[in-house]
Amino acid sequence: MKRRILVIGGIAAGPSAASKAKRTDPEAEVVMFEQGDDISSGICEMPYYVGNVFDDARNLTAFTPERLEKEKGVKVIPVQPQGFKDLVAKFEKVQRASIIAAAKKFGVAEPEKLLDAYNKNLQKWRRLTAGVGRDTEKLADLIWKEIYSKVDINKL
Repeated sequence: MKRRILVIGGIAAGPSAASKAKRTDPEAEVVMFEQGDDISSGICEMPYYVGNVFDDARNLTAFTPERLEKEKGVKVIPVQPQGFKDLVAKFEKVQRASIIAAAKKFGVAEPEKLLDAYNKNLQKWRRLTAGVGRDTEKLADLIWKEIYSKVDINKL
């Protein structure tokens, strides 16, 4: 059976990964999803554009969707933001069902509740860390406040 390889996102890494996948497995169907108008840009050329060596940003375009499919065998599917969100939601639903089924095979009691608690905490920590960036002091303070300050060592 022919493999189907999906690549999410374009610019530089997406087309490169998709092209490499096609070279590695020429029989595979390689599909790249991209929501922007420019699917493949030469990032290395950006300093020349910024430095006014050329003034037409179209010179940064390495591949159009048509050229990528013709020359590299990679089909590009344009994705609208809502369509992409719908695709992700469908994927998450399938993943959830798969995780729950696997957990039940291993004897995990009520895996749905466990998964819901995990996702709730994941969302909480995404919100909490949104403004942290690379500031390790902020992260340390956040971890102290949200975790360690709540531990009563006398109850351990």
